[in-house]
Amino acid sequence: MIDTHSHLLPGVDHGCPDLETSVLMAGAAAAAGVTTVVCTPHLPDWDSGLVREARRAIDEVRRAVAEAGITLTLLLGFEVAPAVASAVGQEEVQTLSIEGAAGAILLEMPYTGWPLLMEDMLFRLATSGFRPVLAQPVTGRNEHVGRRGQPRLRPDHEQLRRLRRRDTASRGGVPEHRVEPAQVGHVTPPLAVP
Repeated sequence: MIDTHSHLLPGVDHGCPDLETSVLMAGAAAAAGVTTVVCTPHLPDWDSGLVREARRAIDEVRRAVAEAGITLTLLLGFEVAPAVASAVGQEEVQTLSIEGAAGAILLEMPYTGWPLLMEDMLFRLATSGFRPVLAQPVTGRNEHVGRRGQPRLRPDHEQLRRLRRRDTASRGGVPEHRVEPAQVGHVTPPLAVP
């Protein structure tokens, strides 16, 4: 099993408070049958310092997990705000993509609304060779209520279908893979793990 969205890195965002907790969480994941964890700290704004800190932290956690005898592959990715993915160049997007996942990039969805120009940003990423993955497009027990009672994001399935048609047309009508509403929030096809 692969956990594609985890805040396992210590001190990088609201995840683990320290290395000891990271190792305990890694051990619990491995004991539950998880073989790979993608560590995805939040990236609400482009911050090269946070990217460097995440790289340092994952190296530290990888060493500690190995020393503890835990068999678990840790990959680095980021939970990227759509505004960041829209504003940075391809080199930066590649930096934020999930290691070993053929350009899969995890996009953090807001708690309310579909971001302006989201369809264009997803199209740009997809036609540049990236595989956008929507983090938590609909979550929680009451999928329509988010923080402080605000309406939660409800994916616009027609927008997703339009995006699929636009992507297919850009490749001369040859579909690479289909994106159906039931697949939103999942990586299709599965991650290629090193």
